[in-house]
Amino acid sequence: DKCENEFGLLLKTDDYGVETTWELRERSATAYGRSSRSKPSDGKVVASGGPYTSDFTYDISYCLYPGKYTFVFYDWQCDGLVGKELT
Repeated sequence: DKCENEFGLLLKTDDYGVETTWELRERSATAYGRSSRSKPSDGKVVASGGPYTSDFTYDISYCLYPGKYTFVFYDWQCDGLVGKELT
């Protein structure tokens, strides 16, 4: 079957792949609306990944239901990532 709503992630890890994790969260109708208390981490996690092996490329895809999602990327040491793109 063909996926109508595919989430794709091509992830190239650096020397510290173990520090890399991510979540794809469903956004509710009220998130980011009138409530100033909403955060990207408020929605239900529908996909996630990591930690990863260092210096490796991962090609990840999920078929999603139509809707709005928030992609949250984590670097455990908060020391930055190597690379130039997040598209």
